[in-house]
Amino acid sequence: MHNLTILEKIWNTQKQNFDLLIYVPHHSIDKDFIKKVRETSKISLDSVSDDLLYKYMYHEADTWVVEVLESMKKYLEKSEFSIWILKVEIPRGFCDLNRPLELAIPEVFRDKSWDEIYLRAEKEIENVIQKSDFVFHFHSMNGFNPVEKSIFNENANSDFFKNHIKKVYSGSKRECTILTENVDWEYLTEKKFDKIFKEKFAENNLVLEENTAYRLVDHFPCTNIIRKHKSGFFEITKTAIATEKTKNNFDTNKIIFDEKKVEIYWKVLSEILLKYLKTKNN
Repeated sequence: MHNLTILEKIWNTQKQNFDLLIYVPHHSIDKDFIKKVRETSKISLDSVSDDLLYKYMYHEADTWVVEVLESMKKYLEKSEFSIWILKVEIPRGFCDLNRPLELAIPEVFRDKSWDEIYLRAEKEIENVIQKSDFVFHFHSMNGFNPVEKSIFNENANSDFFKNHIKKVYSGSKRECTILTENVDWEYLTEKKFDKIFKEKFAENNLVLEENTAYRLVDHFPCTNIIRKHKSGFFEITKTAIATEKTKNNFDTNKIIFDEKKVEIYWKVLSEILLKYLKTKNN
């Protein structure tokens, strides 16, 4: 198994601490993990093709976050700040680093080796975040709310994965969202950053909601990070950057991303981050 996390510099690497860390925990669609799931599975997956497992993994991943970041890098590298990107190379559908260990890995294939992957990645993440003055949690999500619970368990077969991909996220429409509070309405993220975020989206006539898709949960790792380190948290919907013809697909494997829409968002996100960095100590 290769690196579980990748730390990538954007600019100004001489500083001891990072002015900004862009944290991307769920983008991975690494096919190597399909083989590992098969090796450790306690049930037969012979009826489930690798292609179907890949589509499930893709559907659950924060797809196109890294592609947006690639364009952001060209803009951010012109700044005077120390900016880094931390990417987790573990597919969320198989091991969710934003869940505590006991909930992160489906029991149907969980074993000691999966626990070791989780714990090693957790340690690598914490070692990097400790060096960061501000953490921007960057996620993407399906554009529609879930209509049912769908858990990779002992009943998982070909029909389970097909149903999950086509139907689970087929409810009411979601919009791009910042997360700021927990379920008890306690404000946890950096208020100055959130204010800039909302102002910039309004200036560019972009829809932005707050805590609508879900809220920060206290026992989740990202909430623990936010409590310890100044942070902002953003979920971009896949529909927001999809072509008009494909944006309403419940199956995100069928979504085609619109380069012009991606450009709008990478520019706005870059402006938000730089404005915050320039004003955070004022």
